Amino acid sequence: MAALTNRAQPNAQIRRGPQVFISFRGDDVRNDLVKDLVNNLKSKRINVFIDTFLPGGRGLQELFSKIDKSKIAIVILSKKYPDSYWCMEELVKIDKRMKEGKLIVIPVFYKVTTSDVKKFKGDFGKSFDKLKKCHAMGEPRKVKQWEASVKSIANIKGLPGRTVPPLVGQIVHAVEVCLNEMPAKDVKAVFTAIWLGVYLVVSFLSFLSYMIFNDLKPFKSGKWMLGFPTMAAILLSIAYCID
Repeated sequence: MAALTNRAQPNAQIRRGPQVFISFRGDDVRNDLVKDLVNNLKSKRINVFIDTFLPGGRGLQELFSKIDKSKIAIVILSKKYPDSYWCMEELVKIDKRMKEGKLIVIPVFYKVTTSDVKKFKGDFGKSFDKLKKCHAMGEPRKVKQWEASVKSIANIKGLPGRTVPPLVGQIVHAVEVCLNEMPAKDVKAVFTAIWLGVYLVVSFLSFLSYMIFNDLKPFKSGKWMLGFPTMAAILLSIAYCID
């Protein structure tokens, strides 16, 4: 099953920043890899969500909501990951958000090879076949979506590993790198939004001035009215190009 809400202990100081969603198959990794990973992320004050704290009765829509609110998704592809309906549905959602540019995905190939995942071979392939047989007749389109999303995520350069301690360290480092790159993008977005606001305000004031003072000689031609928004547009373009 996948990841969901992280309710930190009262004394834990978790970063109220970008949310990290962990998608995993509980039977495979909950008590070793995921447990250590969550503890390490919390120790770094990173806002992580796992399904351990999912209230009873909540379904996939709640999981999808958490994915929508996340900036990073760690997908732990293990031997039994593809025999879970929920994991496959999560993966389709994660893949969709990634392709929309709204989510960074970190694939983790735990005790499986990248090749086996891409080609549905080995234990990973056998697990997927079990789920596929249950839904191939009734939901063939959904099965195709699962296959496409598995291949899409598997094509991302991920983190392979078979031993928990070193793999956890690599995952945490990858998350930190992603988080450290986010503020610059946020600043650029804010800077661009400010200049867009300036452009709209100046354009409106220019139009308003023309309507009020169009009888005055300097305003009659209306040519001046193009100057302010044009200059604002130039400044906006420059601001947008700043990295």
